[in-house]
Amino acid sequence: EFSADQIAVYPNPASQEVFVQMLNAGSGDLQISLRNSVGQQLDTFHGSGATTVIPVEKYPTGLYFLTITSGERTITKKLLVH
Repeated sequence: EFSADQIAVYPNPASQEVFVQMLNAGSGDLQISLRNSVGQQLDTFHGSGATTVIPVEKYPTGLYFLTITSGERTITKKLLVH
């Protein structure tokens, strides 16, 4: 089962890159959407392993949201970029 406590997003806040890690490591394919604080989708990333690296250095300082989808389950995590 895919739940919020099985996803780690670090470092947070971040300035260069952020890691999205599936803590149960069994994982499957992940789709990760990066959105700004007003909901605009900025980028989409795909991961299939335990850890996915997301570059954030090109984004201005602020609050962002990572929407992580695996199968039918979707989880949203806050991300601060500085």
